[in-house]
Amino acid sequence: MNILEQNNNLKAEVRELRDKLEIQEKLVFRKNKYWISDVEGPFCSKCWDVDKKLVRHQDLHDGYYMCPNCKMTVENESYNGKTVDEEENDFL
Repeated sequence: MNILEQNNNLKAEVRELRDKLEIQEKLVFRKNKYWISDVEGPFCSKCWDVDKKLVRHQDLHDGYYMCPNCKMTVENESYNGKTVDEEENDFL
C-alpha cells in the first residue's frame, strides 16, 4: 500500500513539473512582465521566477499593474493617461 501511494505521489509530481515546463517554454519576458501571448498576460515576473506561480497582474488604471499575490507594481506601457471613468465616457 505504501509503494502504491509513493507511486501516485511521484506521478503527480511528474505531472506538475511537466505542466510548469510547458508554461516555461511558452512564456515571453517583456518589460518586467511575463506574457504567454499578446493577449494572455501580463504575469508577475517575481512570482514566477521565485515560486513558479503564474499570477496575473491587475491593472490599477493609473499607469501601473500590480500583482495581487506579492504586491509588486510594474509600469503599464499602454496606459493612455485616462481614468476608468474617462475611458467609459469615451464609449458613450
